[in-house]
Amino acid sequence: MESGFVQRMHKDIGDEVTEGEVIAELKNPELARKRQKLEAQLKTKKKVYERLKSVYDKSPDLMTIEKVEEAEAKYESAKADLEATKDRLGFLKVRAPFDGVVTKRHVDKGAVLQTGLSGDDGPAIVNIKRIDPIRLSLDVPESDVSAIQKGTKATITIPELPNSTTQVKVSRMANALEMGSKTMDVQFDLDNPAFRLKPGMYAEVRLTLKSREGALTLPNLALSAQKDQYFVYVVRDGIVEKVPVRLGIEGENYFEVLNKELSTNDKVIVHGKQLVSDGAEVEAVKKQNSST
Repeated sequence: MESGFVQRMHKDIGDEVTEGEVIAELKNPELARKRQKLEAQLKTKKKVYERLKSVYDKSPDLMTIEKVEEAEAKYESAKADLEATKDRLGFLKVRAPFDGVVTKRHVDKGAVLQTGLSGDDGPAIVNIKRIDPIRLSLDVPESDVSAIQKGTKATITIPELPNSTTQVKVSRMANALEMGSKTMDVQFDLDNPAFRLKPGMYAEVRLTLKSREGALTLPNLALSAQKDQYFVYVVRDGIVEKVPVRLGIEGENYFEVLNKELSTNDKVIVHGKQLVSDGAEVEAVKKQNSST
């Protein structure tokens, strides 16, 4: 972007923009006058070069090749200076670098802006964010990093949006941990054609870190622990048995059982386990699903 004052704003907050579309127009009178001056100089130097070249072509004895080449060099230099100035004038039209939505406007018509070509501290005219697709970032703790790779499946839900649950895959990952938090940045690209998702929204992410086909699983509510030993209560022939368990993959609601002593036919106590003990006589009752 070149220095100048804002002559016209074409976009405001909430407006959609496409790559290359003009967002604002600046005006730089000094640069415009420089262009006029260079155009006049170019016209003169072109005439000088063409006249000398014509003389040399018709009467080589009256003109040296060195003078022709010198005039040509001055002409080409003037042409390059004019093209460079035209390029600078082109930067007075500020264009969108990519498709997106204007989320913030920083200047008004008439504001004077300094060039942003010579450094990283150039002034911002607007903020543009690409929101289709929108990028979701997730900080994954170090303990789970090894189970995630590009393509890992996840379920995304936006709590503030109804019917927003969708299945996605990991799009990219940092492959490095943040030193302070010991987490890794994992990102998902979410389709957002209707712009329902807004930058800054929170999302719930459920990742399938590990899975095993045919595994025996039990609800976490069934698990008890005593002196670093995990166990469950099983009812067999009306008698409670305390059965130690070896845990496999653990999830939010269920855990995998590695014991061969347990099977899908066993009756495991989930509710009321605090009321029984090993060897007690009970009558097992299967929980009925309630409906409202």
